[in-house]
Amino acid sequence: MKNLTTLMVIACLLLGCGGSSSKPPQITAHYNFTLESNQGDKITLSQLKGKVVILDFWATWCPPCRAAIPKLIELYDKYQSQGLVILGIALDERSNVIKLVQEMGINYPVLFDDKVTSKKYEIQSIPTLFVIDRKGKQVHKEIGFSKEGFKQIEKKVVELLNE
Repeated sequence: MKNLTTLMVIACLLLGCGGSSSKPPQITAHYNFTLESNQGDKITLSQLKGKVVILDFWATWCPPCRAAIPKLIELYDKYQSQGLVILGIALDERSNVIKLVQEMGINYPVLFDDKVTSKKYEIQSIPTLFVIDRKGKQVHKEIGFSKEGFKQIEKKVVELLNE
């Protein structure tokens, strides 16, 4: 198992996991989903209309994904009371996800990908983050993690929360 994780990390680094794209990413069509959370409940994206939502597709073995988590926790703490919802969508084994949620103190819902959702959102590199406005429209997509990219996400979230 350790060798598999090592290989995944190497592949992640070589294939651009978390790397910034050289051209602006295209926003894919918005897809509704219902996924199970780390708390055992089911969350349906369409039921969150009226909220600003960040979807974070990630995996425990991805270093840029791990680097983004503290920033997401900070953002959630700062704006949750104003209508921000963050949904982490984990692409790997439940046991690894649950362990990391506890280790990092993730305080927003973490959902388990059903392999259909990540395909519909055309996830090719992680982390990939989407910002969805209060009407349910996808308005921003960020591939990879960088401080500058995260500033853009926060700027977009604040703009949407103030509408």
